Amino acid sequence: MRPPSKHGLERKFKPWRKGKSIKKSADGTLKRPTNASLRNQLRGQKRLLAKLQQKNGPGDGNNPAGILDIKERISQLERDIEAYETREREKKNASKYHQVKFIERQKLTRLEKSVSRQLNELQGESNIEQTAALQRKLQ
Repeated sequence: MRPPSKHGLERKFKPWRKGKSIKKSADGTLKRPTNASLRNQLRGQKRLLAKLQQKNGPGDGNNPAGILDIKERISQLERDIEAYETREREKKNASKYHQVKFIERQKLTRLEKSVSRQLNELQGESNIEQTAALQRKLQ
Protein backbone atom coordinates (compact mmCIF):
# COMPACT_ATOMS: atom_id res chain seq x y z
CA MET A 1 0.00 0.00 0.00
CA ARG A 2 1.25 3.43 -0.91
CA PRO A 3 1.62 6.10 1.70
CA PRO A 4 -0.90 8.94 1.32
CA SER A 5 0.31 11.90 -0.65
CA LYS A 6 0.27 15.50 0.55
CA HIS A 7 -2.21 16.73 -2.03
CA GLY A 8 -4.92 14.19 -1.06
CA LEU A 9 -6.13 13.50 -4.60
CA GLU A 10 -6.43 9.78 -3.86
CA ARG A 11 -9.42 10.66 -1.70
CA LYS A 12 -11.03 12.51 -4.58
CA PHE A 13 -10.14 10.09 -7.39
CA LYS A 14 -10.93 6.72 -5.88
CA PRO A 15 -9.83 3.68 -7.90
CA TRP A 16 -13.28 2.00 -7.74
CA ARG A 17 -14.88 5.02 -9.38
CA LYS A 18 -12.85 4.79 -12.57
CA GLY A 19 -15.10 4.51 -15.60
CA LYS A 20 -18.25 5.43 -13.66
CA SER A 21 -18.59 8.93 -15.04
CA ILE A 22 -20.85 7.95 -17.94
CA LYS A 23 -24.03 10.00 -17.76
CA LYS A 24 -27.23 8.04 -17.35
CA SER A 25 -30.81 9.19 -17.56
CA ALA A 26 -33.39 8.65 -14.82
CA ASP A 27 -34.48 5.25 -16.17
CA GLY A 28 -30.89 3.94 -16.15
CA THR A 29 -30.21 4.01 -19.88
CA LEU A 30 -27.27 5.88 -21.33
CA LYS A 31 -27.88 9.45 -22.42
CA ARG A 32 -27.59 10.38 -26.06
CA PRO A 33 -24.40 12.20 -26.96
CA THR A 34 -24.66 15.92 -27.57
CA ASN A 35 -24.07 17.59 -30.89
CA ALA A 36 -20.69 18.93 -29.76
CA SER A 37 -19.63 15.46 -28.65
CA LEU A 38 -20.65 13.97 -31.99
CA ARG A 39 -18.81 16.69 -33.89
CA ASN A 40 -15.68 16.13 -31.82
CA GLN A 41 -15.83 12.40 -32.49
CA LEU A 42 -16.28 13.07 -36.21
CA ARG A 43 -13.31 15.43 -36.23
CA GLY A 44 -11.15 12.85 -34.47
CA GLN A 45 -12.13 10.10 -36.90
CA LYS A 46 -11.39 12.35 -39.89
CA ARG A 47 -8.00 13.22 -38.47
CA LEU A 48 -7.23 9.54 -37.85
CA LEU A 49 -8.27 8.67 -41.40
CA ALA A 50 -6.07 11.42 -42.84
CA LYS A 51 -3.16 10.23 -40.70
CA LEU A 52 -3.54 6.63 -41.86
CA GLN A 53 -3.88 7.64 -45.50
CA GLN A 54 -0.83 9.88 -45.28
CA LYS A 55 1.17 7.17 -43.53
CA ASN A 56 0.20 4.44 -45.98
CA GLY A 57 0.31 6.60 -49.08
CA PRO A 58 -2.11 6.42 -51.98
CA GLY A 59 -0.66 3.20 -53.44
CA ASP A 60 -0.11 1.26 -50.24
CA GLY A 61 -2.91 -0.92 -48.96
CA ASN A 62 -1.41 -2.10 -45.69
CA ASN A 63 -4.54 -1.64 -43.59
CA PRO A 64 -7.59 -1.37 -45.88
CA ALA A 65 -9.92 -2.97 -43.32
CA GLY A 66 -9.03 -0.36 -40.70
CA ILE A 67 -9.54 2.46 -43.16
CA LEU A 68 -12.90 1.03 -44.22
CA ASP A 69 -13.95 0.77 -40.57
CA ILE A 70 -13.01 4.40 -39.99
CA LYS A 71 -14.91 5.51 -43.10
CA GLU A 72 -17.96 3.58 -41.93
CA ARG A 73 -17.67 5.21 -38.48
CA ILE A 74 -17.42 8.64 -40.13
CA SER A 75 -20.57 8.05 -42.17
CA GLN A 76 -22.38 6.76 -39.06
CA LEU A 77 -21.36 9.87 -37.10
CA GLU A 78 -22.56 12.12 -39.93
CA ARG A 79 -25.94 10.35 -39.88
CA ASP A 80 -26.09 10.71 -36.08
CA ILE A 81 -25.33 14.43 -36.32
CA GLU A 82 -28.06 14.89 -38.94
CA ALA A 83 -30.56 12.96 -36.80
CA TYR A 84 -29.63 15.02 -33.73
CA GLU A 85 -30.10 18.30 -35.60
CA THR A 86 -33.44 17.14 -36.99
CA ARG A 87 -34.61 16.05 -33.54
CA GLU A 88 -33.60 19.39 -32.00
CA ARG A 89 -35.31 21.34 -34.80
CA GLU A 90 -38.52 19.37 -34.33
CA LYS A 91 -38.37 19.86 -30.57
CA LYS A 92 -37.91 23.62 -31.02
CA ASN A 93 -40.77 23.86 -33.50
CA ALA A 94 -43.06 21.78 -31.28
CA SER A 95 -42.57 24.15 -28.36
CA LYS A 96 -42.79 27.18 -30.63
CA TYR A 97 -46.13 26.20 -32.23
CA HIS A 98 -47.76 24.53 -29.21
CA GLN A 99 -50.02 27.52 -28.53
CA VAL A 100 -50.97 27.85 -32.20
CA LYS A 101 -51.97 24.18 -32.37
CA PHE A 102 -54.01 24.56 -29.19
CA ILE A 103 -55.92 27.57 -30.52
CA GLU A 104 -56.58 25.90 -33.87
CA ARG A 105 -57.88 22.80 -32.08
CA GLN A 106 -60.18 25.01 -29.98
CA LYS A 107 -61.51 26.68 -33.13
CA LEU A 108 -62.19 23.32 -34.75
CA THR A 109 -64.01 21.93 -31.73
CA ARG A 110 -66.21 25.03 -31.51
CA LEU A 111 -66.96 24.81 -35.23
CA GLU A 112 -67.77 21.13 -34.90
CA LYS A 113 -70.17 21.80 -32.02
CA SER A 114 -71.96 24.59 -33.88
CA VAL A 115 -72.30 22.60 -37.10
CA SER A 116 -73.55 19.50 -35.26
CA ARG A 117 -76.06 21.68 -33.38
CA GLN A 118 -77.29 23.19 -36.68
CA LEU A 119 -77.46 19.71 -38.18
CA ASN A 120 -79.61 18.46 -35.30
CA GLU A 121 -81.95 21.45 -35.73
CA LEU A 122 -82.27 20.84 -39.48
CA GLN A 123 -82.89 17.11 -39.19
CA GLY A 124 -86.30 17.87 -37.74
CA GLU A 125 -87.08 19.83 -40.90
CA SER A 126 -87.08 18.35 -44.40
CA ASN A 127 -84.42 20.67 -45.93
CA ILE A 128 -82.13 18.08 -47.57
CA GLU A 129 -79.73 20.49 -49.35
CA GLN A 130 -78.79 22.36 -46.19
CA THR A 131 -78.43 19.11 -44.25
CA ALA A 132 -76.10 17.64 -46.87
CA ALA A 133 -74.03 20.84 -46.93
CA LEU A 134 -73.65 20.80 -43.14
CA GLN A 135 -72.68 17.12 -43.18
CA ARG A 136 -69.95 17.86 -45.76
CA LYS A 137 -68.76 20.77 -43.64
CA LEU A 138 -68.65 18.57 -40.55
CA GLN A 139 -66.45 16.02 -42.27
